[in-house]
Amino acid sequence: MNLLNHEVILELFHAYYLLFVMCMFLGAFALTFYLIPMVLWVSKEKNLMAEVVGRSSHSTETPSFGGVAFYITLIMVLALIQSLRLNYVGGHLIGAITILFMVGLKDDLVISTARVKLFGQIAAACFLVFSPEMHLTTLHGFLGIDEIPEILGLLMTAFLIIALINAYNLISIGFNSPRLASFIITIL
Repeated sequence: MNLLNHEVILELFHAYYLLFVMCMFLGAFALTFYLIPMVLWVSKEKNLMAEVVGRSSHSTETPSFGGVAFYITLIMVLALIQSLRLNYVGGHLIGAITILFMVGLKDDLVISTARVKLFGQIAAACFLVFSPEMHLTTLHGFLGIDEIPEILGLLMTAFLIIALINAYNLISIGFNSPRLASFIITIL
């Protein structure tokens, strides 16, 4: 039995699905648990701390690179799942997340303009929109609309992805108006 053979891996995945999911969860937890203290130590050692400003949700200086540990773990998990080749969205998702990570990392190092952030979000959305699994071709009767033109589906998908990214950012940065953030999430 060759464990590197794709068919063998898929057979094991289907036979031991729950064990696979538990191992993935525990592995991701262990990797994140291991990486966060290292990333925080480097942030403190190199004095890469986020200062408290008016829009900040923290009351003291905070290491701003904690997301690096989550990014590394997420990419490792997505790469492992993508190796099963169940669908193709994993490769596109890795590209989109990497673009968003790089834009966020630049913003942590030197404050980025809204235009740079929006350009990064549009680039990330393009990775996902052109994934075969993300094509929006029908609304299945919602609002009386069944089939939609392909270009309109691409534009709607890109708009929804960018709106979700921004809604999440409003919540995660401790937006001063939680009502507005929850309103945006409710609309989406």
